[in-house]
Amino acid sequence: MNLFSRKLNALLIVAILMCLTVFTATAQTITSNQTGNQGGYFYTFWTDGGGSVSMTLGSGGQYSVQWSNCGNFVVGKGWNPGGSRTITWSGSASGAQYFGVYGWLQNPLIEYYIPRSGGSSAGTYKVGGTTWTLNTAQRVNQPSIEGTATFTQFFCSGGGQPIDMAGHIAGWKSLGKTVGNHNYQVVAVEGWGGSSGSANVTVGGGSASTTTSSYSTTSASGSTTTSTTGTGNITVRARGTKGGEKLEIRVNGSAVASFNMTTSYANYSANGSGTVQVAFTNDDGQSDGMDIQVDYVIINGTTYQAENQATNTGVWQNDSCGGSNSEWLHCNGYIEFGSGSATPVPGTTTTSSGGSTTSSGTTTSSSSSSGSTCSPATSKSVPFTQDGAGEYCFSTSSNINYINSWNMATLTVNGVNFANKWASGSSLPSKIDGKYYIVYKGNYGWSHFEAR
Repeated sequence: MNLFSRKLNALLIVAILMCLTVFTATAQTITSNQTGNQGGYFYTFWTDGGGSVSMTLGSGGQYSVQWSNCGNFVVGKGWNPGGSRTITWSGSASGAQYFGVYGWLQNPLIEYYIPRSGGSSAGTYKVGGTTWTLNTAQRVNQPSIEGTATFTQFFCSGGGQPIDMAGHIAGWKSLGKTVGNHNYQVVAVEGWGGSSGSANVTVGGGSASTTTSSYSTTSASGSTTTSTTGTGNITVRARGTKGGEKLEIRVNGSAVASFNMTTSYANYSANGSGTVQVAFTNDDGQSDGMDIQVDYVIINGTTYQAENQATNTGVWQNDSCGGSNSEWLHCNGYIEFGSGSATPVPGTTTTSSGGSTTSSGTTTSSSSSSGSTCSPATSKSVPFTQDGAGEYCFSTSSNINYINSWNMATLTVNGVNFANKWASGSSLPSKIDGKYYIVYKGNYGWSHFEAR
């Protein structure tokens, strides 16, 4: 062998060793619960310890996983924090119970899956012309990114790749859901129930920065004046999602006060007589950017829940700005409260034009040997929820799996106290004439009750 051949062989050996070194440094197999960063991506590995599960991290967005007789596991690669990116992936997951986008939100704590069915329908929304259904469920005292906790699950079904997170986030908001802070967001493989299988996945799409949502906004008209919170016959309870949102109180179409919002609920007051509009005037056009959540408005002592109002030009519904019955302002626009258009909270008082005070749907109770009922009762089908300040009487003939409530002044079922408790259906009292009668009394915008 001549000198040139020997040098060539030596170079080939070095090249092979370098490739092996790079592969060895890139590939990493894990079998214990952990999160981290590798190959320019965030990864997560979690298992409850049942059976055997191993995940091998390849270069970039690639990973593989093998499992046998598993209990429950979730693994994936993606980003931390998540955001409004468009996500794609390739590969297969043979034997998996779930394969798709998976992530967590905080404040409130939410675990989400796209696409996946399950839970109870919370409504539909459109993303890029495709109609999606949002189903929700509650997990009580279960493992989460915050330890053992009670949290909500979002299951989104209706389409496939690519997953436009900006569109989904806007869709969730259009259904009145609060989208808090993003934690991690991955393309995940999940298995449970003793299954066995393997997967080889490569994550694509996405970027470290968020993208602008597809919904359009309109410009606010008129000049904005600055005011501070104070006393007045109009009080608006509201918060911003990002901070810096501008809320404007209008009476008969004219601005009487405006405020810079924070992310905490606060009361904003003004004076005026006539039709009241609560307006959002400086939307930044991003689906996870500036939004305003209006809890309720008090006008001359009468409380009006924002989600009960028929006119809302700033909510994102049906793939455009404008709709009704939502406490959210996603676009520049307003919620209208006024004569002939505003629906008061049952149990509050209203003042007539003559100055006298009359009752507006006050809840009354009656007792019998089998428990207590209430009237007038609004008939409901399970599942249903109620949020915010106010007093309500509900009845349902449905069977109930469980109830849950928090920040309640009063919550009774057929006269039995269940305020601020979780209780299974078997713990509820017997039905009265085939029905449960539920008395709800909340003093806060964050009072909550649900029956499922």
